[in-house]
Amino acid sequence: MKTISCISPALLISALLLNGCSGLDDPDDGGGSTTPSVFTGSYDLVVELTAGCPITTATGTMTVDVDGVVTSTTLDNGSGDYTFSGNINEITEFINGDLNFTPPGITGTFDGNMSTSTIIHCGITPVTGGGGNWGDSLGCSGTWTACP
Repeated sequence: MKTISCISPALLISALLLNGCSGLDDPDDGGGSTTPSVFTGSYDLVVELTAGCPITTATGTMTVDVDGVVTSTTLDNGSGDYTFSGNINEITEFINGDLNFTPPGITGTFDGNMSTSTIIHCGITPVTGGGGNWGDSLGCSGTWTACP
């Protein structure tokens, strides 16, 4: 008569992990990958003042990476440098984040929407781009646009 031996749970789990059956998706194994954001790319960024401080319009580049993370080049508004950093929600197309100022001590935020259909302020429709509002702790505020 044959006897059935028991395998310890720890040994079974170790064997599964060694054979790649962990259930975790490894992007390098061909079984999973990050889908790029529909907004991935670079945009011409224009930041304008509409109320508050005596600063000028600033221009630069806004970049959206494959994960929907937003960054900008350094923008010089005549009073200091600042950058945008934030995220886009792929489903709602809402974008928001922080303004990072140099010299430090001033805080700010921005928000708005990105769209793949109708962005009139870029002068072309349909086009992928965006726009919205910004404000800082000094009471300055304005608008921003990001066009291809």
